[in-house]
Amino acid sequence: MIEWQLNEIIAKRGISGKELANKIKVHPNTVSRLRTSEDKKMPHIDGDLLDNLCTALECSPVDLIKFTPPGQKTEEVSKMDVKSTVGRLHKITHEIIEVISPIVQIPPEKIIHVISQISNVLIENQFF
Repeated sequence: MIEWQLNEIIAKRGISGKELANKIKVHPNTVSRLRTSEDKKMPHIDGDLLDNLCTALECSPVDLIKFTPPGQKTEEVSKMDVKSTVGRLHKITHEIIEVISPIVQIPPEKIIHVISQISNVLIENQFF
């Protein structure tokens, strides 16, 4: 399944639909239609519009399109991604504690707290 991610990219960039319309030189209603496509289905757009969107949003076409393999629900993929990411962060946290804690004399609990906050922000903003 291919999902259209325009709303997510616009939110990450902190740009309004009207600003985007001005940047790509289309009517705001066009951007509205692109944003409200049914069930996140990718709208029919030509290469020029895709190029303009990517240029204005400083992204690539891959950022605007999310692929979910057949038979797998999007939510399941997201949960798997988050679980995998949390597992990697947990491992990295312990490695950091082993290296940094003795050097900087910061309690391991404080390091875990800071890394936990960073990882939550990264996961919430889908930087993984």
